Amino acid sequence: MSGYSIYYSIYSMINSIGYKTKSIELSRFEKIGGLAWILGLLLGVLLTLSLPINYIFLIVSIFPLTGIYLTKRIFNNYYVRRNYIDFDGEPEASEEINIFNFSFSLNAMKDWMLHNIYVINKVSKIIVILTIIQFSTALASTQLTPYILSLGYSPSHVYVLSLASSLISTFTYEKAGTEFNGRESLLRAMSYRILTYAFFIILIVTNYVYTYAIGYFSLLAVYILMGFSWAYTYININSILIELNKKELSVVNLIGYLGFILGALLSSIIILYASFTMTLILSLLTLLIESAYILYDKINFHRNIFNPVRINVLIHNIHINSHSR
Repeated sequence: MSGYSIYYSIYSMINSIGYKTKSIELSRFEKIGGLAWILGLLLGVLLTLSLPINYIFLIVSIFPLTGIYLTKRIFNNYYVRRNYIDFDGEPEASEEINIFNFSFSLNAMKDWMLHNIYVINKVSKIIVILTIIQFSTALASTQLTPYILSLGYSPSHVYVLSLASSLISTFTYEKAGTEFNGRESLLRAMSYRILTYAFFIILIVTNYVYTYAIGYFSLLAVYILMGFSWAYTYININSILIELNKKELSVVNLIGYLGFILGALLSSIIILYASFTMTLILSLLTLLIESAYILYDKINFHRNIFNPVRINVLIHNIHINSHSR
């Protein structure tokens, strides 16, 4: 929970600084995060082989605290000047806030009268899209590792597959960010995921995954495709989400992750009464429905995606200053 809080606070910080090409800056941020993830996988194996579990938890707990400390040091001299304006466009008030405090505290959420119901109405299309993506992802991924283990592969085999997928994602993030142009980019990302699941289903139906040598390389191909398609999907959806303020972002992700939980629960039920293949088929169908929704609604995924709604909240502009105090 705290990890997601820090993560989306950094998103808010990127948005606050006001990069003109936020999708590119976001993709660079995710590339660094991907490299850190890979380093964590490698370090995790090393620690597991050499230390007891209680020491591992102690070492792991140090990393987020170090990250917060370094972030505070880096942005210590950056300040946000927040100008409050009433609905008539007249200046209401002004204040300066340290950008670290602005992004990591309630100062970034001073929209006192913004109600969740208004947020849901305002960003309803984004909520639908993110929820379906999370639902589809949970359907396909929750039972993936148990399925691979059931084929006779060891946890080490799964580790190598995950590492390969993470490497592909890491080095695809930046390319995905430079290609972001709204609806077309997200549809392209959806098509990559649809083709990946279709390819996986074909491998299962044709029994290729059950042949030990060929099966493992076919699974490796699936994981590589998953890493590639996930990078495009992740960067595209977050290039849209980064335009939201923290209150909107919290509501959208809350509902989106409820979709993930629902997908995980449904996949568990499907495994009991059907098979893993059925979870992939349903995941593919949800992505097809999502793509049809995006095409039918002609969503452009720029700021005008938001439904107009009057909210009783002070409108604000953000300016960044760097100075010493």
